[in-house]
Amino acid sequence: MLESIGLGKDAIESMIGSMCTETWRKRRAGIHILNEFILDKNISLEQMKRMRANVILVNALTWRNTKGGTKCLQYLRKLKMHGVIALVMLPNTEEIGKHPLVNAAAKKFELAIQSKSKYTTIWDLDILLVHIVKQKQASDDQLMDRTMAIFVAFTAARMTELTRMTIGGTIIDGNEMKVRIKVKKGKKEIEYEVQVNRQRGQICPVRAIERWMASKNCLKGKDDAVWLDLGERKRLSSLQCSKLLR
Repeated sequence: MLESIGLGKDAIESMIGSMCTETWRKRRAGIHILNEFILDKNISLEQMKRMRANVILVNALTWRNTKGGTKCLQYLRKLKMHGVIALVMLPNTEEIGKHPLVNAAAKKFELAIQSKSKYTTIWDLDILLVHIVKQKQASDDQLMDRTMAIFVAFTAARMTELTRMTIGGTIIDGNEMKVRIKVKKGKKEIEYEVQVNRQRGQICPVRAIERWMASKNCLKGKDDAVWLDLGERKRLSSLQCSKLLR
């Protein structure tokens, strides 16, 4: 197809070589389905030049849908996404992927990817806090679990952020607590601050942290982690924090 629109051999190799391997692999996955349609219908390049690109794509989608199969929906999505790369080289083409004909076909074949919740359950914080209030005084072994749950309920901290909390970075000054957290993104290390105010009710994240940091089980060094595996006396991982809070 590239040759038919006038590109030379060197230009074609340069165009393909400019793509990363992963991009080329993904595009080929959709283009080979389009190629099968062209061969099955015995359509020549000269005929394709006289046809509308959006009509070719809709016909190809309909043809692939008729064939069916366990991976039919997957193939249809690949064809719609990457088949456009080949068809856009035809003369007098518009935005193929956004054309009303293509959108109507995509809706008919239900090609839209539906978003799914990452978790099957969602915490009701009111129920959690009422449950904590009703519990008896936590033992030293249970104190960290309870403190972490209260801290997450008031700050919506991520598991990665919990693992980055240190004793020295947790500063309590009167009615407020500041937690300095360092998170790595690639080679860069970003530091930001989470501020929590002291609460007057039965449950207060600042009081909870104070009790935990005063506990014999909590490490005392400035660089030590706030949350740790009590058995091995080492920093908890994100997965361990998540399991502990369930």
